[in-house]
Amino acid sequence: MEAIRAFVRCVRYRPTRPNQQWHTDVMYVWVACRYYFLVTFIDAFSRYVVHHRLLVDLNGQAIATELEAALSTAGKVRPHIVHDQTQPHSTPLLGTLS
Repeated sequence: MEAIRAFVRCVRYRPTRPNQQWHTDVMYVWVACRYYFLVTFIDAFSRYVVHHRLLVDLNGQAIATELEAALSTAGKVRPHIVHDQTQPHSTPLLGTLS
């Protein structure tokens, strides 16, 4: 129940400026007879793709590296990161960082 409440709080939150909140997604992409993983970070205010990368392997170290690369574009600001895990293809992004 607490996870649902946290998700609802994130959904209701409306950022008022860039880099307050980013949404992430990991999508499977079939290219040349194999799967790749498209990792994206999107600014919730401007809908601008802040960072994206096509990965061969999906593991915690690769995700942590891409998160660091995305955060380096924000300067000193640290946006709230939201990852939608309601889709069947979703990967527990932040859970892989521990």
